[in-house]
Amino acid sequence: FKQFANYELGLAWPKTVGPDSVTQFSDSVSYLHGNHALKFGGEVIINQSTNNVANNTKGSFRFQTLTTFFTGNLNDATIATGDYLRHMQTNGIALFVQDDWRVTPRLTVNIGLRYELSTVLKEKNNLVGTFDPAVGLEQVGKQIPSLFNGDHNNFSPRVGFAWDIAGNGKTVIRGGGGLLYEQLTYDVMMAYSNLWGLRTIPTGAQLYAGGLSLGTAGGSIINSAVVMTGGQVGSTSTPGTIDYNWAHNSSSTPLYNFSSSTCGDGTPVAGIATTPQPCSILAADHNLRTPYVANWSLGIQRAITNSLSLDIAYVGNHGTKFLGMQDLNQPQLVGGFSPGWGNPATGTGTGAAAVGSPAYVCINDQVTGGAWGNCNVGSGTLPLAAKYPYLNNVLWLSNNNHSNYNSLQVALTQHATHGLSYVLGYTYSHALGQTPDNWNVPIPTDSTHVRSLYGTTQFDMTHVFTFST
Repeated sequence: FKQFANYELGLAWPKTVGPDSVTQFSDSVSYLHGNHALKFGGEVIINQSTNNVANNTKGSFRFQTLTTFFTGNLNDATIATGDYLRHMQTNGIALFVQDDWRVTPRLTVNIGLRYELSTVLKEKNNLVGTFDPAVGLEQVGKQIPSLFNGDHNNFSPRVGFAWDIAGNGKTVIRGGGGLLYEQLTYDVMMAYSNLWGLRTIPTGAQLYAGGLSLGTAGGSIINSAVVMTGGQVGSTSTPGTIDYNWAHNSSSTPLYNFSSSTCGDGTPVAGIATTPQPCSILAADHNLRTPYVANWSLGIQRAITNSLSLDIAYVGNHGTKFLGMQDLNQPQLVGGFSPGWGNPATGTGTGAAAVGSPAYVCINDQVTGGAWGNCNVGSGTLPLAAKYPYLNNVLWLSNNNHSNYNSLQVALTQHATHGLSYVLGYTYSHALGQTPDNWNVPIPTDSTHVRSLYGTTQFDMTHVFTFST
């Protein structure tokens, strides 16, 4: 287990958000005809946001001890470079029709259908992009026409009923169900963890491998990049590494000064002061679909007195095609450990730590004589290293998450009597899923088994009692 000390230099922000706007037009028409109460209508919504959000734009440098801080031995660094100002827009269109049908004096049925169309996010100057494992870095307006294919089949049916069993209004059974579609928010796609996003795809960055220039991704111009350095920070005695430049910082040896965003495989390049390091990215599946939730309920309501009633209901839902994350460039594991190191408990592997040494996780770092080094970049343990040696983490956003919620809900309602009213409620429930929301999407420990994250969600509360009076 690797522990970071609290010796850190550098700032993450500032960030600017706005102006933002949400413009909405909606209208509906109601029509009564016999036993039918019809309603139909639609809406148009325009979301616009101008913002400049990216973490670590001033660089974050971390040291393991106070001594290493003064000697210039960096533990790791996270640096974001380039221009992050974006002007984004999405549009939404919805149409619906609904019929409340009084079938008999004791039975009412509700039937409805809604259609929603949400456009794919656009940026005014096409400064957004993604990644295709078969092609590489892509920018809208260059290699691809849009970030992903549109989802045009979002039909949302609704059905419900209310049945007065005896016809006296004292015992009523109610039930219903439907589909609800989500509107994808900007944050998870544009600035996941305020750092990675489709706005930071380094298509315009200078790419290097083996000490040679690979140019840019087909003439693209997004010059922003996120460099996550672990063992690649180097040492105070190796020119071209960040550690060296930190310890020997001067006007002629800048700490970290690229004229443009740069991604490389950690090999020194002639004419560049600092060795280009691998960049981390977030990309989206070209067939990204709109997540939706199917929800249903069935309950009974009983009037105990003229002012006191009891409700008992089962309420559930199932989320489908929720957004989830995985790392396409996760180091290949053998027996749970990087093949470059093996199992530190047994001392196996080409560079295995001594038997009995503290266990660790080999993701970006390894132990070398007590210092943290690099066990992935250039070692062949990264699946995409051969084809894209200038990339580190490749976070992949797709519809690989789901959720389930089931609950028993009971409410005792006392309407105002002699000036007193109250509601006493109890819910017994269980919420299951892989992620609590779109912003806190976790990356699986093993990206080849995304469903291993499925379990009780962070917001699950088995027993909930409420009382108001």
